[in-house]
Amino acid sequence: MGESRMGRWTLAIDFGTSFTTAVTAVDGNVVPVEIANSRYLPSTVAMEDGGALLTGPEALQRARHEPESAVRLPKRALVAGPKVRLGGRTVATTDLVAAVLGRAAAEARAAHGGAEPAETTLTHPAGWCDDQLAALRKAAAAAGLGTVRLVAEPIAAAAHYVVGCAAAECRAASRLDLPDGAYLAVYDLGGGTFDTAVVQRAGAGFVLVGEPGGDPALGGEDFDERLLELLAERAADRDPDAFDALDPAVGGPPARRARVMLRRDITEAKQALSRRVTVDLAIPGFPATFRVTRREFTEIIEADLRRTADLLRATVTGAGLDPSDLAAVALAGGSSRVPRVAELIAETFGALPLMAPDPKSSVAHGALLEPVHETPPPPSPPPPASSDGGTAEAKPLWIDPDPDGFLPEEW
Repeated sequence: MGESRMGRWTLAIDFGTSFTTAVTAVDGNVVPVEIANSRYLPSTVAMEDGGALLTGPEALQRARHEPESAVRLPKRALVAGPKVRLGGRTVATTDLVAAVLGRAAAEARAAHGGAEPAETTLTHPAGWCDDQLAALRKAAAAAGLGTVRLVAEPIAAAAHYVVGCAAAECRAASRLDLPDGAYLAVYDLGGGTFDTAVVQRAGAGFVLVGEPGGDPALGGEDFDERLLELLAERAADRDPDAFDALDPAVGGPPARRARVMLRRDITEAKQALSRRVTVDLAIPGFPATFRVTRREFTEIIEADLRRTADLLRATVTGAGLDPSDLAAVALAGGSSRVPRVAELIAETFGALPLMAPDPKSSVAHGALLEPVHETPPPPSPPPPASSDGGTAEAKPLWIDPDPDGFLPEEW
């Protein structure tokens, strides 16, 4: 068990709202799992006519032609309730999650000659309750993963920046020497959720401090929606009739498929605006493209981003700390690559945050690192730092992010 032709191996899966990542480790060498030539497996699940569940690119393809047969965000569905209607059938949400986990695990096993991993770790939001964690374990069992280890996402992110980046795979700009007792805030902005937490270095490991925060309904998907609203306004002004034809109530199934394709193009445009200052978008039915600038995109999501900064500050103060008590703020989640995020963190907390070359994969990487253990109940918040013999202040260790870091293909 756990032995492949390359030796004993372990697996970690970060089941994300929009995308899922998996990594394996052999003798301390961490390698991303590639699925359909990508390190980012779409979390979308779709149902075939016969009732079989599809995942990954196949699910996306099905969703484009039969949107009612797909669940784009199964992680949200798992939190919302035990069942959903999919393609005219009732499906347990744990089965949706199991399909995604099973696909990731199968690809990992294939890369290791069919051998089973010695250990499998799954990550989860720090704020999940016992029922939600139980549902995740049930999904893992349904996927054939057996007994799994669960690690809170901010704990895994901290391990990545403090242990993993120091090991080798990160550039110097992403590394953090976090002394025992020091505090690190984690800002995790994914495709469908935003999570915040404060962790403390405790010996060789990490513990949560205070209550995690964030917004489970805020993420990159919302940025897509803002961009869609901007384009809809411009399209309606340019040609009202062509725009009305995109309404499924008017254009029927072809319009529904066109809107699905447009949403995909909008996501790609959003990603591109982190690398370029302008993008041109084609909208079905319009002969000329629509140009969007990075400044325009930043303006329409500014309120959302300011809310994330405010939520992170509230998490820090709720833990009994002041921003000056933090050693650093670490970014996780693909949507944290939006350039304005780092600027807002600097404005709010006084310095630029840490950013790994691939923040989307930082949680999965950190989950594999020892000594990360299953998250214990959060300790009581510490008293504020003081200079009169109270809690020792952590020396600020702010480090600029790598401005030329790797941009994930999907976020």
